[in-house]
Amino acid sequence: MNGATPDNRRGVGARGITRVDLLLVLFILGMGILVFGPLVRKAVYNHYLEEEAKPILNALVAAEKRYFDQHGSYYTSPHYLEQDLEENLGVKLGQAGNFCFMVRTVPDFITDNSSGPALFEVWAILRDREYSNGFSGTDRILVQGFNLFCTATPDKAEANGVFTFRSGRIFARREPMPPDICILPTTNAGPPRTGRTIARIEWRDGFTYSDIYK
Repeated sequence: MNGATPDNRRGVGARGITRVDLLLVLFILGMGILVFGPLVRKAVYNHYLEEEAKPILNALVAAEKRYFDQHGSYYTSPHYLEQDLEENLGVKLGQAGNFCFMVRTVPDFITDNSSGPALFEVWAILRDREYSNGFSGTDRILVQGFNLFCTATPDKAEANGVFTFRSGRIFARREPMPPDICILPTTNAGPPRTGRTIARIEWRDGFTYSDIYK
């Protein structure tokens, strides 16, 4: 009895994966990463800003107002130590491992008065793993664009590394809250041309994201 022989022949036009096919797939994947990668990364950043930084910045603003009612001035740590803020303002900062927090009461704020006058600003300085798990008093991060260091509390949680390429950048909350504005970068083209660029200024609900997404 003759058994049926399976037909293993390829259909008309069938072919294997060629080098051109592989290159095309790699090209499409690369373009997808270029287009959607920054969007995904920004979404991840925004998640941590919303869930971790914003609640503490708002709590620090409320604590500063209470401190002013009691002492007639706003409080800032002389050496920008988170532990000073915890002890004087009563806001716990140790669990926010992706940020180091500062209060600024001097005119050297994140932006100039084009954003409106400011009594003080609270900053969340983005951290990376390399700043984590340091010894007490040495776990600190250089604030980008300022000759300042923010020193974390001794019990600071480890940063998860999401801000690897943004560590030292500032997410700020200003008091009083400026109106929602967006000032696009401009270049001084007058004679003589200097090429000096004015940084983008953007405020939303009292917060500025400008420094993070430079």
